[in-house]
Amino acid sequence: MAAITEINQILVKAVQDGGFALDSQIAFENFTFNKDDLDFYLAIFNLRAPTELAELGAEGCDKHQGVFQLDVNYKQGGGVDELLTKADEINAVFKNGATFAGASESVNITNVTAEPVTTAQGWATVSMTINYYCFTLRVQ
Repeated sequence: MAAITEINQILVKAVQDGGFALDSQIAFENFTFNKDDLDFYLAIFNLRAPTELAELGAEGCDKHQGVFQLDVNYKQGGGVDELLTKADEINAVFKNGATFAGASESVNITNVTAEPVTTAQGWATVSMTINYYCFTLRVQ
């Protein structure tokens, strides 16, 4: 499997295995999602950064990195305690130094930040920005 695909699959699986929500409460990228009947949902995004040369030579490795963003969303008007409690649950799994392994790649977490709470269109949201990297064999 190609690195870009596997890195994304590793991160998505870590969310699913984290116990933060049912799959019906997770808005995956490029999937139809209806939040109308929900009081809570997660939205996930993989914001990849440029791949960097990590080792010289044709047989070297590359460094894939990016920000995996989890938006924690609760209906507006209920305060921030539930919202921040869910952010703490996510931070306990996606903590600085955590590693998530797939079949041939491992994704390493370097930094986790809970952004300020925002409100829009009836939802209160805290975005969890999770910085990651993965060293992979160079594409031949």
